[in-house]
Formats: sequence, structure tokens, C-alpha cells
Amino acid sequence: MKQIITLLVLAIALIAFSSNTLKVLKPFPPKANSGAPGEQTCIICHTGTDLNGGPGNIKISYNGTRNTYKAGKVYTFTVTVTDTSEIHYAFETTALDASNNPAGVPKLIDTTVTLIQTDRRTGRQYVTDYDATPLNTWTFKWQAPATDVGDVSFYLDGVAANGDLKDKGDHVYTSAPFVLKYKASTKEEDLESSMNVNVFPNPVQTTAFINYDLGQDGDVTLAILDNHGKLIRTLFHGYADAGTHSLSMDRSGLAAGIYFIRMETQAGNMTSKMLVQ
Repeated sequence: MKQIITLLVLAIALIAFSSNTLKVLKPFPPKANSGAPGEQTCIICHTGTDLNGGPGNIKISYNGTRNTYKAGKVYTFTVTVTDTSEIHYAFETTALDASNNPAGVPKLIDTTVTLIQTDRRTGRQYVTDYDATPLNTWTFKWQAPATDVGDVSFYLDGVAANGDLKDKGDHVYTSAPFVLKYKASTKEEDLESSMNVNVFPNPVQTTAFINYDLGQDGDVTLAILDNHGKLIRTLFHGYADAGTHSLSMDRSGLAAGIYFIRMETQAGNMTSKMLVQ
């Protein structure tokens, strides 16, 4: 009987130890601690100092302009936790509309340092670090909603830790929501975004194909420019329907080097680099 009790005690102790070990070794922050409406921040686990009580901060930025977003466009975001008094860093962010519903779609750039966690209860998606390390800057992509959903707010929370795996001695930071306002695209911008020109194969050895897309019918000029912008050869000049087109190009007469394919349309211009070997 004593042996059975002893085995039970050991089993319970092993389960408790394993559970605590898993909690300690879990590499990424728990979701739903971004400071968004209805959520806590990481201060609930990292105690000992007040929120934003350390010497650093957390910031978020993106490659758009004037804190606006356009429907369906993909933007690149950068999150940075700054605190030289600590050695490990972590973050969490989520994007919500004015009704606190998920807005847009996050996309990862480097899956070795970031991941996306989804809260099944709310549908909110969180971009977080994958493992708290000396890395203190992360980037990810975000595709804006396909339609106007009003203001989109990015809620942000970060930790600067001393690396001892204990809940004290760390600093937790948050900031005011990073708010983007919807901006409608103009007709010209929509047409320009639907344009594209590329060269295949590239580099070019003998013959290549110039593939180009047009958002509307109209006059088109395709030309080869040298590395200084001087016109070398006009490949096409005339009317073309909206859609995808392709024409062949012979490299004869072109010395090895860098050139550019220039496409000019009523909606705008576009240039693609071409290397001739």
C-alpha cells in the first residue's frame, strides 16, 4: 500500500513538474495580452515594475503614408522594443476595427522569429515573437481589408526581460493604439496598380519575352533604355487592349550590361530592369 501511495505521489509531482516546465519553456507569449479592449497586457505575468515603468519603450511603424490604408493593399510593419537594461525581448500586436473586430490579414515575413496566433473565441489574430531572444526588432506584413471598415487600430504590447525565466525584474511596455484611416484609391491609382511589365528569362542571353499587363485599353510604348536612361530601341508603339500581353525581343545589337524596359501608358509609366549577358 505504501508503495502505491509513493508511486502516486511521484506521479503527481512529475505531472506538476512537467506542467510547470512546459509553461516556462513555452517560447512565445500567450495570445490576447495586447492591451486591446477587453484584454490585459503582459504585466499580468511580468510583475515587479509598473506598466511602462522601465527606461525604454515599444514602437510600431509601417511603409504607408500619412497613417492611411487603401483597400486590399499589403503593407510592411516594423515593431521595436527598446530597453538597454534588459537582454531578451518579446512583443504582441493585433489589428481591430472601430467595433473591436479583427481587421485585415497579417502575413509573416520570417517564420523563425514571428508567428500568428488566433483566438478562437474572438477571431482576433495576433502577430507575436516566436521566442524571446536578444532580437528586439521584428517585421511582418498586413493586408488591409478589401473594403472601407473605418479606422483600424493596432494594439501593441512588449516585454524587455532579464532572461532568468522568473516573473520579476522585467519591463513591460505598451503604447497608444497605432491608428490607420481609410483612404480611397483614385481611378488613376487603381489603373496604375493593375500595370506590370517584366522580362523572361532575365538575364537575357539570346531571346527574351517582354510580358506586360494593362488595366485599360489605350496607347502603349515599350522601349529599351540603357543604364543612363538613353533610348536604345523602341519595341512597340501602338494601341493595345486591357489585359496581359507578350512580345519577343532579340538581344542582337545589345552589348552585355544593364538595361531597362520602359512602359508608358495613359495610366502611368513603369520600368523593369533587364540584364543582358
